[in-house]
Amino acid sequence: MQFFLFILANAFLFIRPSELIPDLHAVEIYRWFILACLAVSFPAVFKQASLRFPGVPPVVTCVVLLLPAILVSGFFHGNFELILDTVIEYAKVLIYFLLLIALVTDVARLKQFLKWIGIFSAAVTLIAVLRYHADVALPAPPPKANPGNKSTTHGTFVVDQVRDANTGELVKVNRMCGTGIFNDPNDFALILVTAIPLCFCWLTDSTQRAMRPIWLILLLFFVYALMLTQSRGGFLALIAGSVTLIHLKYGAKKTVLLGMIFLPLLLAVFAGRMTSFSADEGTGQARIQLWSDGLDIFRVSPLIGIGMDNYRQFSNHVAHQSFIHCFSELGVIGGTLFLGAFYFALKGVFDLRNRLDDVDPELARLYPFLAAMLVGYTMGICFLSRSYIVPTYMMLGLAVVFMRLHSGSVAVPMPAWTFASWPRLAGVSCSFLIASFVFVRLLVNWRS
Repeated sequence: MQFFLFILANAFLFIRPSELIPDLHAVEIYRWFILACLAVSFPAVFKQASLRFPGVPPVVTCVVLLLPAILVSGFFHGNFELILDTVIEYAKVLIYFLLLIALVTDVARLKQFLKWIGIFSAAVTLIAVLRYHADVALPAPPPKANPGNKSTTHGTFVVDQVRDANTGELVKVNRMCGTGIFNDPNDFALILVTAIPLCFCWLTDSTQRAMRPIWLILLLFFVYALMLTQSRGGFLALIAGSVTLIHLKYGAKKTVLLGMIFLPLLLAVFAGRMTSFSADEGTGQARIQLWSDGLDIFRVSPLIGIGMDNYRQFSNHVAHQSFIHCFSELGVIGGTLFLGAFYFALKGVFDLRNRLDDVDPELARLYPFLAAMLVGYTMGICFLSRSYIVPTYMMLGLAVVFMRLHSGSVAVPMPAWTFASWPRLAGVSCSFLIASFVFVRLLVNWRS
């Protein structure tokens, strides 16, 4: 019952009836299902949140401590009107994260969860593609316009202007949007980038040969949808995830060989806006300027930040970089915790790459695909401000679930993480900030 309710909550997270049916617009179906799931799962959530597994890094600690960091940051900057809203908003995300690690406690449930995520991704992609080609806008109210953004959101797609490589003239490009929390081409690209490794995962499952044609069709469908998003960040995330998958599955030498073969193919398939990169002009330089603004805002209150969701008081844009955005809003304390969650998740997962021989064979088979999803998503949020949304914590939760399952299935777990990990995280945080400041100062060009 608990796991069933959690799967239903995920269904309504991806496919929101309230945005497809006008009469349901005021009904927050996802919220009611996630709360119902929490009500029947609270003992399991409390137990799993407090458990420590040998060798599993403190990702859960970082995610949980972000809640008081948000509260403190808002309180000390007098954001009393926003405090309740921001705490509730992050609490909903935290509930999802804790339910994920509490209910996905064995390999069978992990496989079921990943299959359902693939199915829900296919459903939201089908809706998006049909709407895009029919140019049918959602009946729900359109997203709020961003006065500083030249793109226009129509519900089905965003219109961008890009420079034609042959003529040098600006031409309009339609970039497909998803629905709900994916009603932005870059957000939608992120979910597609994580769905593609899932297709490869089930395509290589020798126990389900009969389903391979379906997963192959879905793989091609996701690639086609990714092309329609025209997302540069999505393309970079796809490359990062693909390299991770090939490297972990076939080794370094084959990765180089396959990269030489398939990278030109990918560049040809996604040719156009997605493969056009420039730090001197266009959206590339615009991103660097936004990162520079974010770092300037960080200096306003470097210790505790300006408060969650208070970025709009300082800029018409977001930072378009999740880690810089979090450092700006939550200061060194909250920014380090958010960065630390991904640092511990990525390092913890990659530390297992040579320790899969004595684990459950199916868990070992899932490893490169989950790692590819995590790396691809992490690359994607380096170009978006998505510090407080559910999919971000879904990826972190999957990393925690995998590491816990690995720890429970080996005879000799990895050495335990100790308090010495936190000074190392402080060094990672300082290095990130220094590297970010140096990068934007070298490449920012305010005259462009």
